[in-house]
Amino acid sequence: MKRLIALSPILAAMALLSALQVSRAQGVVGGDVCNFTTKTSLAFSQAASAQLLTGVAGRRTFICGILIHATAAEVVSLVSGTGVVCAGTPAALIGSTTVAQGPSLADKSSLNLGSGNGTVAIAATATNICLLQAATSRLSGVLTYVRSP
Repeated sequence: MKRLIALSPILAAMALLSALQVSRAQGVVGGDVCNFTTKTSLAFSQAASAQLLTGVAGRRTFICGILIHATAAEVVSLVSGTGVVCAGTPAALIGSTTVAQGPSLADKSSLNLGSGNGTVAIAATATNICLLQAATSRLSGVLTYVRSP
């Protein structure tokens, strides 16, 4: 029993070190950037693929939450990239870089990811954020994000 008690502080320290390593992998020391940083929300409405955010030099975009509502059946993907509608070096954040392979939304349905208190997706440094759609249904919603070095 004494050995188990002696190991308890060591196990606690190992758990803390593991949590810090995960945070560092996200580029944040001390926890999830979406949990402790002031967030920005962006309302959007579109009927074609569109760029939602412009990348900032030297900074990554952390997606803390997204709500997408479709007025009719639609296939969507959230991507990061450069150029017009993220066509240059696209990277899938939610879904696929091939929009037809992204999440399908039924008529008058919504996709809601994240509560704002944890990171849902991380874009590469200085890349734009775009919402791609396969058809021309009206999409509306809100994107909550943080920019961090």
